[in-house]
Amino acid sequence: MQHRTARTLSICIGLAFSGAALAQSSPYYIGVNQAFSYNSNLYSTQSNELSSWYSTTSIVGGFDQPVGRQRFYGSGNFGYNYFFNDEARNLDSNSYGVNVGWDWETINRLSGTARLTANQSLVYYDIGGGQPNAQQKNIQNLSQAELTGRYGISPDIALNLGYTYRRVNFSLEQYAYEEYNQNTGSIGLSYGSHGIWTYGAAFRFNRTEYPFYPHPFPSTELGDTGDGKNFDFTIKWVPSGLSTVDVRLSYSDINYEVNEARDFNGFNGSLTWTWRPTGKIFSGLTLIGAPGDSSTFYAFIGEPTRVDTSRFARTIRWYGTYLATGKTKFTWNLSLTKDYLEQTIFSSTQQGSDLVTTGSLGVSYAPTRNSQLSCNVGYLDRSVSDNALRWGMSYPYSTTTFSCSGQLVLQ
Repeated sequence: MQHRTARTLSICIGLAFSGAALAQSSPYYIGVNQAFSYNSNLYSTQSNELSSWYSTTSIVGGFDQPVGRQRFYGSGNFGYNYFFNDEARNLDSNSYGVNVGWDWETINRLSGTARLTANQSLVYYDIGGGQPNAQQKNIQNLSQAELTGRYGISPDIALNLGYTYRRVNFSLEQYAYEEYNQNTGSIGLSYGSHGIWTYGAAFRFNRTEYPFYPHPFPSTELGDTGDGKNFDFTIKWVPSGLSTVDVRLSYSDINYEVNEARDFNGFNGSLTWTWRPTGKIFSGLTLIGAPGDSSTFYAFIGEPTRVDTSRFARTIRWYGTYLATGKTKFTWNLSLTKDYLEQTIFSSTQQGSDLVTTGSLGVSYAPTRNSQLSCNVGYLDRSVSDNALRWGMSYPYSTTTFSCSGQLVLQ
């Protein structure tokens, strides 16, 4: 999630100019990025698609600074998006993304991480599946804070603590019902032997608050809260230096006060296999089966993300990179996500599903250490079951994206 992993794919080609290399590498960098992109269906509509080319001009920067046993790092960008189609000019907007972190460690047995992510981006899709698309500018603001701690009870056994706070907001009033705040805490033990096998078991508790979720008619009240109790069992297997397998099996009991259609009680989990057969090839395969919001944020890294309103979702994703030369790299990403939807109207519960297929292919070229050209092309298609379409739970659409960018940094 991944998260869910993002459902649109793009390809970026870039134009960058070479910069003079410094004699010694600095832990800090700052630069500029210019991208020209195309989206064939800006509002993700079923018909009468609006397309446009647009420009994104950004300032980028970052740092990676070890200090003794500590490591401080971060990256960020601030950009302006300008649309060339007059009909899409109202989508002109600012965007930014910030990721900062601290990996800490003491002399004895304590270690952990502290990470903060903040992101603002233009939303190109209809949030709630069947929710009528307002076809207006909608800005998503997403922030996440994550704390982890580890205490080594013995060389092989550790106590692990974790806390995550997540907040998602939208600028458009029509989508306020999807805004939420989520708090998650976990406590567990891990056991690892010789770095080949690592086992973990943890209790995880989360509370999700939807402050503007409407109560059923005729009530005019707003707000819904979901509480989740989970038990996670994890295994990490490193059979060789070329391959790693991560498995999570969870039992979850999730209950909502108002939107009971999203209640979930049962098993869920994920499996990820990464493989590096040579120094030039890296490939990963991920399978996820989890409640919708959990699958969306699986392996979340701070990029714009889709809010998932499904009761349960299954995702399979294959991704990888190929280093053709020391300066040229190819990337690919293919994924299928099936959402299991449920809706209750006047005590009648209807079920349906939709299937989202995404794919992307990219290439990047670094003429110097301080510059990069990149190119990506992507495609997304959503198909829906007859019942989901009939009861307005989702609708079909497709989108093609293309982007060319160039980046120059000083380091």
